[in-house]
Amino acid sequence: MQKRLLITYIVLISVMLSAFIWIVNSSLSESVQSQYEVHFINELNLLKTIIEKDQPDSTRMQEYFDKMGPITDARITYIDRQGIVLADTYENPELMDNHINREEVEELLSQNEYGLAIRYSSTMKENFMYTATLISIDGVDYIVRISKPMAELEALNKNIQRFAVNLSIFAAVAASMMGYFLSKWMITPIHDLITSVGLITRGDYGRKIYPYRNDEIGKLADSFDSMRENLSSTMTDLTTRNAELKSILNSMVNGIIAVDRNRNIIMINQQSFEILNLPEQFVGKQDSMYKIIKNEEIIQMIDEAMHLGVAKSKELVHNHLEKTLRVYIHPILTETREILGSMIILEDVSQIRKLEHIRSEFVSNVSHELKTPLTSIMGFVDTLKAGAMKDGEKSKRFLGIIETEAERLHRLISDILLLSEIESAENELDATRVDISDVIKEVVDMISINIDSKPVELSIEHLEKAFVLANRDRIKQMLINLVDNAVKYTEVGYVHIRLTTSGKHAVIEIEDTGIGISDVDKARLFERFYRVDKARSRKAGGTGLGLSIVKHIINLYKGEIHVQSKSGEGSTFLVRLPLA
Repeated sequence: MQKRLLITYIVLISVMLSAFIWIVNSSLSESVQSQYEVHFINELNLLKTIIEKDQPDSTRMQEYFDKMGPITDARITYIDRQGIVLADTYENPELMDNHINREEVEELLSQNEYGLAIRYSSTMKENFMYTATLISIDGVDYIVRISKPMAELEALNKNIQRFAVNLSIFAAVAASMMGYFLSKWMITPIHDLITSVGLITRGDYGRKIYPYRNDEIGKLADSFDSMRENLSSTMTDLTTRNAELKSILNSMVNGIIAVDRNRNIIMINQQSFEILNLPEQFVGKQDSMYKIIKNEEIIQMIDEAMHLGVAKSKELVHNHLEKTLRVYIHPILTETREILGSMIILEDVSQIRKLEHIRSEFVSNVSHELKTPLTSIMGFVDTLKAGAMKDGEKSKRFLGIIETEAERLHRLISDILLLSEIESAENELDATRVDISDVIKEVVDMISINIDSKPVELSIEHLEKAFVLANRDRIKQMLINLVDNAVKYTEVGYVHIRLTTSGKHAVIEIEDTGIGISDVDKARLFERFYRVDKARSRKAGGTGLGLSIVKHIINLYKGEIHVQSKSGEGSTFLVRLPLA
């Protein structure tokens, strides 16, 4: 802008200066020439006076004018009224043309007092000024003409022109410098305004706008600065509110997506990415909702809600995600009920439905497991009441069966209560440093007594000192369940136990040469009431909850359990627990 203003200013000044210099130069040239002509005429009048006073002999005019030439410092030509040159101080008059058609002669003879002309002299090869007038000698009118070269006048005009050019150059330079500083003075605050406005458009409100002058531009700058402060305050409030809103939305457990009437996303919270299994960079604003919602039922619900302007809700299975979702669609309406878009709320109820299914399955399994011993007990009680009590041998056998089933029922209820207790214990309040090696020794000693005559070797192969932060009874229960299971499912061979440390973990390995576990069974091994060999488990008095209890105890202490096994080739259970 400054450059354009400066160029405009220079062009304008240059045009004005050029016009001014041209006028001054023309006026000066005309004035000088006019003075020169007056001087020339005065000189001619003086010559006329002298000649008319002297009244020279007409036969000796050439000689007379040859003497007068040096006095006047001009060329003198003596001509009759017919234009014939009678005498000339520079040329032989006999060789000269008739001068009747010369401009100065024609002007003189046309009833003027003087005749004056400027032209190129072919005789002298330069421009001359000619002035002619009438003189009277012996009562006869003659024409006397004087002429001088224009070199002096032309030189003077050139000096005037040179002075004018130099003056114009100086004036142009001075005007340009003045224009530069003036334009800079005018443009600097405007540039500052433009820069500040540019920063504001990019969201930078920190630069203060100073009013350089107390004029209109200064007032404009002051107004802009006030606007900047107001915008900064407003944007800060908006940013804070947006951050708060984003934090609120991201802290919600439900996914929230807002779309406009064209089904383009205008807002999406963090939970939506997690529910829909999408990376954050996958979705941006103005992306179509069809990019992320790949379920025809949900899309149909959105279309219906936006078409009818009513809320919709439904629980459905998203096959693409393998999740159960409860979907709420609320149309976004203006005060005049114009539909602007829709708010989509996604609630992942997969875990809830899974827990409900597990709970239902658990109740069913518990009912079945409790029903079997209870039915047996009630059946033998009825038999005894019906008269078997009188038969001593039968009554003793029936009471033994009732006792066995009651013990089985007691174990089942105890395991159910233990499992429930572990599940509800988020943090172990009575945890202490437990030496796992000591617990392993106790468990091996205890189970070795109950092996009876089975050809199974139960031994500790390797034992290191390893401490964990836990409840000692729970660690013991975990080891009892694992070692007891290994012994139960091993008819011949061995059960070896190893305890080592690896990094920050204690590693317990229980290896057996039992029946092994198929890949199908491994997937469900730690489920409640799941048995690899149901007949063997019930015969051995198992409740089907042992490994589920093991899994929950290990999870309680932030540990891991893995199984390496093939059907018919034995199994190795590997437990990792954080060291204390």
